[in-house]
Amino acid sequence: GFGKLSHEESEKQLNFFRERNSSIEQLQAEKKNLTSELQRTKDTLDERERIYQTEKEKLANELKGKYKS
Repeated sequence: GFGKLSHEESEKQLNFFRERNSSIEQLQAEKKNLTSELQRTKDTLDERERIYQTEKEKLANELKGKYKS
């Protein structure tokens, strides 16, 4: 158990856990960044989709108007 560890060994273990923790934190930060990047991309695509639909409807209405007369 931990009671038998020399000072050097317990330092090593402590460093190991510190490094592990900081890489977990880095991964969580990376995940957060990627998630918000993904959300921005999705918002952009949604916006483009809305614009496209609006333009399509405008065009359809213009064509209807032309062929009525």
